[in-house]
Amino acid sequence: MNTPQQNRPVASGTPGSLKGPRRRKPRSSGKGPSKLQQINRLIKQFPPLTINGIAVTGLKETVPEYIKRLSEKDEWIYLSFLLRPEADFPFELEFLSISLGIPPKLSTRPEIAVLNDDIPRGYSLNIESGFKAVATKAVSSKSRGSNSKGKGKSNGDVPPSGSEDDLELVGKDLLGMVLTLRKYLEKFLSQKKKETIKIVKSTSIKGDSSGQNSEKSLPKPRKEKQQKESNIPKHIQNLREHELARLEARLKPFNIRKFKENNYSTVYIMTLQFNSIVINIEDMEKSINSFPIRVSIPKDYLSNAKKPVKLDVIMTDPIITNLTSSSDKGYMLVLSKLLSNIMNNFTTMATEDLKRNVDFLEHTDSTVQPEQLDPTSLPHTITSQMNYFIVHIEKFLLERRDFSRWYELMRSLT
Repeated sequence: MNTPQQNRPVASGTPGSLKGPRRRKPRSSGKGPSKLQQINRLIKQFPPLTINGIAVTGLKETVPEYIKRLSEKDEWIYLSFLLRPEADFPFELEFLSISLGIPPKLSTRPEIAVLNDDIPRGYSLNIESGFKAVATKAVSSKSRGSNSKGKGKSNGDVPPSGSEDDLELVGKDLLGMVLTLRKYLEKFLSQKKKETIKIVKSTSIKGDSSGQNSEKSLPKPRKEKQQKESNIPKHIQNLREHELARLEARLKPFNIRKFKENNYSTVYIMTLQFNSIVINIEDMEKSINSFPIRVSIPKDYLSNAKKPVKLDVIMTDPIITNLTSSSDKGYMLVLSKLLSNIMNNFTTMATEDLKRNVDFLEHTDSTVQPEQLDPTSLPHTITSQMNYFIVHIEKFLLERRDFSRWYELMRSLT
């Protein structure tokens, strides 16, 4: 009679008697990614500005190397970074600045602190409590092996709709928790402001005998903002709208998208591509062929000669953080100066071009009806300014005085 051992299949050419004991395949621990893996996944999407209070630009090693060393210690890790709200976010909040505290063991709940000065403390507490509920559900669902929609009770935290059961996690790791916070940020901010205890220095303030400081209120939703009556001529408004339409069409290949619009300006963000330029700093070479930028067009553009188009380099974008990942302080100082030159020199160009545009509009032949003005007839459109910037990007790295000389010379030749 054959035994179970004899009935097992034997590999071809291998005697059954010589076959050693079967090795069991290691089972998955079910604990998911390690702490280091989770942090690395998080910082790829949200590059940190500081780590345990130290600016990343001041580190003597790369961010991943520093994170790896810290993760091996039995200590908390604190990362500060900027979280941009979702596209349809209704409040006037460009970024949520947070400090994320990561515990030594991920079986413990991570925590956040809101760092924005423009968010009253009562509302910041709502956001922090909301994240606490998110983290509680993520940690508890991992520990009991349930799915992200599993039910669980929090420690008195009030999620968006009054129950932790209403939370649907984007993911149960650190990145998933942060993305879930972004998903519910509007609801956290819409909750009634938490009461805070304030210690007020006893002073006599003229016109205020209460001895209390009034706390800032939550920024109002865009839809509730009252539109100010505009005294900008209709034909100037039309010209501006035509300019924006042309700009969006021209820069579509650069993934231009409207980031924000309010009573004061229209803001676009995009990543400009240009012919590669090489920067040599402190015996270090950096090749650059793209820049993440934010372009702001004032509402009174073309009617106010003091309100030019403004360009800012997005310093928190990975393209820029990769450039600034160096422990060489000399390199960092020079690079920061070059990035500042870009923004200052663009303002120099945009201011001069705006003056010419305003002057042109003021001296337009009176026989021409304002409504018939073609935006292409302007001396320098916004689109032409962006084209000029892309083509001559290396010149915008110059010191302002040198750039101004070069720019005036170029304009005199046209």
